[in-house]
Amino acid sequence: MKKALIIYNPTSGNHSFPQQLDEVTEACHTYGYLPTFYRIGPELDYDKVFEKIGQYQVLLISGGDGSVSRGVNRLLHADADLPVGIIPSGTANDFATALGLERQPGVAVKRLLAGDAVNVDVGRINDRYFVNVASAGVLTTISQEVNNAIKSRLGVTGYYLKGLEHVWQASPISVKIEGEGFEIDEEVMLFLVLNSTTAGSIRNVAPYAAIADGKLDLVVLKKCSPAHLVPLLLRAYEGRGTHLQHPLVEYHQTRWVKVTSNENLRSDIDGEPGPHLPIDIEVLPGRLKLMVPSLK
Repeated sequence: MKKALIIYNPTSGNHSFPQQLDEVTEACHTYGYLPTFYRIGPELDYDKVFEKIGQYQVLLISGGDGSVSRGVNRLLHADADLPVGIIPSGTANDFATALGLERQPGVAVKRLLAGDAVNVDVGRINDRYFVNVASAGVLTTISQEVNNAIKSRLGVTGYYLKGLEHVWQASPISVKIEGEGFEIDEEVMLFLVLNSTTAGSIRNVAPYAAIADGKLDLVVLKKCSPAHLVPLLLRAYEGRGTHLQHPLVEYHQTRWVKVTSNENLRSDIDGEPGPHLPIDIEVLPGRLKLMVPSLK
C-alpha cells in the first residue's frame, strides 16, 4: 500500500477530528493508502516527522490556516515534492473556504485521494512561506489573540467580537509599500497580500485572485476614522468585492511587494505571527503540489 502522512491539530475548531480517525482510516484504505497520524502539540517535535517525509506519497493536513501554513513551510523547507491535501477543521479555514473544500473529514479524504494534484502558487515572506495571506495593521492579529477555549465555544463569532474591539481602538500604521508599477508611502489602517480570494473569514476580499496565476493581490485600507472603517468593513463582509471601488481602498496585482516602516511592526502570516518589518514578499509560481478533490 501507498503511505499517507496525516498531520492533525486536535484543538482546531470544535476539537472533533480525533473522533473521526476511524472514518479517515477507512477512506485511506479504500484508495490504497496506509495512514500514519501525527498529532500536533507543543510537546511534540513537529520538525522530526519531516526528516522521513520521503517515505510517504501524500501529506494530508487537518487544522486551520495556521496548521496548514506550518505544515507547508516544513514541507517546502525540506524540499519535498509531495502532494498536499487539506482537511479543513479550524475556526476560519480561509484558504480551504476559497477552494471550496469539504469539511467532513471522512468525505474530505475520499475526495482528495480520488482527485488530482495540481501545481499552485505560494508566497514567500523573507525566509518563510504562506499559502493564503501576509498582512499587518488593524484586525490582522485577531486569530492570534482569540484563545482556543473561545474558538471552541464561539467559533468564528469569537473573531468578530475581537474584531469589534480592534475597530474602536484602531490606529493607523506608517508604511512604505512598493510593488510592480506602484508605491504607497503614507499611513494606512492595514494591508493584505493575498494568494487566494478569502481572508479574515471574508469571501472575495481579493475577488480577482487566483492560486495559479503567478501573482499576488495587494489590498490596502488607507487611514480613516472608526466611523468610516465600520461601514467599509461591513461592505467587505457582504462578499461581493465592491469594497475595492471605495476611495479608501487601493488594490494591485503584483509579483512582489516590499514593505518598510519606521515603526516596530510585526506581520501576520496565515493567522500566525510573522516577521517584523521590513519584509520582502514574492510569489513562487507553481511551488506547491496541491490535491484537488474529486466531486464524485
